[in-house]
Formats: sequence, C-alpha cells, structure tokens
Amino acid sequence: MIKIQGKNGKKIIKKEIEIEYIDFNIAESGKCIRENVCAYKLKALSLNSNIEALNFIEPNGNKLEFFIEKINTLSKRNRTVYISAFCPDLFIPNDKNDLSKRINKVNIKISPILIVFEDQKTIIKFQKFLFPRFWHKYMKIIWLKNNNYPIHSNKATKTSTSYEVTYINNMVIFKYYISKTYRNYTYIANPNI
Repeated sequence: MIKIQGKNGKKIIKKEIEIEYIDFNIAESGKCIRENVCAYKLKALSLNSNIEALNFIEPNGNKLEFFIEKINTLSKRNRTVYISAFCPDLFIPNDKNDLSKRINKVNIKISPILIVFEDQKTIIKFQKFLFPRFWHKYMKIIWLKNNNYPIHSNKATKTSTSYEVTYINNMVIFKYYISKTYRNYTYIANPNI
C-alpha cells in the first residue's frame, strides 16, 4: 500500500501509482521511464542510487515531486510493503492570493558560507538554505527570487560568475565557483603531509 500526503492537503492511498523517473542503469546519460508501480517496486526504485527525478503522475498528467519518509515491510513472503510519502505539491494554502506575502514572512535558516579549495585555480563557496518541510519547489523559487538569489544553475563555463543551484527535499544548496587567474595560495593535495 502507498500513502502520499501533503500538509493541509489531500491524501492519496493506492495499491499502485503512476510514476516517472530517470534510470541511469539503462543508459549512461539516463533514460526517462513512466510506469505504474506497486509499493514493492517503489521501494526498490527509491533504494536504487542510479534512479533520479522520481515523480508521482496525477490522473490529469501533472508531475508532482514526493519524498519517501517511511518504508515498512510487513511480509517478505508475499511482498507486502507499506510506503508513506510526503508530497509538497499537495499542499493547499487557505488563501492563494496571500501566498507570496506569507512566503516572504517565513524565516529561512541560512548556513554560514563554507569555502573549499577545489584545485589551485578554483575556490568553491557552499551555502545551504533550509525551507519548511511542506514547501514545494515553486514556493522556494518565489522566496529565492524575492531575496535576489539565483534560481537556476549557471555552471557551463566555471568562470568567476558561475554557480550551481541544487534542490534537495526541503533544502537548496548553492555552490559558487570562483576562478583565480593567478596563484595566491597553496593547494595541498595530500592533507597527511
């Protein structure tokens, strides 16, 4: 049995759901697959590290992101599995017009900037943003835009202005790449020296 729920929203309880995911086991560049799965198959997909972009497909065709929170295997013999998942896209605000104002009032936890030396010419600055659990990606994008943060990656050239934006569950991670044209620090490859 699969249960997908959202805060202050609807619940979906089914034996099978339609999902879409990218499978890197099939091809090096990944292959997009859409299929109906039971809880046992969904468990196997969620534990596979070569599966990415796992989305729930609604009957109307909308793709919803969801996060598996709990997996209970009740019986190994007949493959009885119970999965509980959380879907931020099922969150239904009381007043949709007031959503943007409410997003701006929320205090987001922002980590200090962590600086890492990738090599002799590149410095990476990491920063993490922790959002409320029920926020979906669109709500995070609204907050980032309103606070003058980038919402998409720009990592093609790795120049001094390049950055990478990663959305993971209720967290957004920024990586800022800073390239130096000259060497003004020493990079030690072996920290045991």
